[in-house]
Amino acid sequence: MVILVAMRLAKKENHMTRHKPETRRFLSPREIAHQQILSLPKGLRERKRIASLIRANIPQEFWHLDFRSFKGDPEAKRLVQFYCKRIDRAFEGGFGYLLTGPNGVGKMTLIALTLMKAIRKGYTAFYISLPAIFRLIYRAYEYPELLGELDDILQNTQFLAIGELGKDYHRRGSEGHAISEFDSIFRYRRGALLPTLMDTNMIEDELEDTYGESIISLFRSRLKIIRVTGKDYRARAQRRETDRFFED
Repeated sequence: MVILVAMRLAKKENHMTRHKPETRRFLSPREIAHQQILSLPKGLRERKRIASLIRANIPQEFWHLDFRSFKGDPEAKRLVQFYCKRIDRAFEGGFGYLLTGPNGVGKMTLIALTLMKAIRKGYTAFYISLPAIFRLIYRAYEYPELLGELDDILQNTQFLAIGELGKDYHRRGSEGHAISEFDSIFRYRRGALLPTLMDTNMIEDELEDTYGESIISLFRSRLKIIRVTGKDYRARAQRRETDRFFED
């Protein structure tokens, strides 16, 4: 899957560049997490919980949140809370969801809350954006060991969240592999009954135009498509936090 795409890219890159300049070694997601965990103070309260969130690649700004913190779309909140309450059944059936909506309405917050619930229940979880997946694939010609780690993350993580599904990846040169690669990832996880969570700024019609009718049909077989509406409350919250910093 990932390996075949990376091999094609590696062949192309090696043909174009005979002598690669010496560069600092590129760290994989797990290597970065390991370094961050090692830097945690030994006596830090909740060190074990924080380490699990680092391993899951959940952004730090979401670590302290719960559903009471969510001030966005009440219907989207209700559906994701319901999913979290039935997370064992979601895992057994391989069910996930796809959040659609504009920036700042809380899509990432809902995904982070779901992943943290999965971790508390003892499942493995990981968040990665679709652009980050492609960046790792393209770096794999320099660092082949990335391939095994990336495949392990995408194929074996019990609750995988893929963020930032975009509509322009297929328009940028070698990223023409993006849609077929994404299709392969989701087909594998669907067949293995592994829950996948996703988010995008696109509406449903744009998703179909970008990724094709067949993959959207696959989405609907295992993902609940949830529209998240509302204002950009994230920007407002961040502005308030910044204002408080300068007022204290």
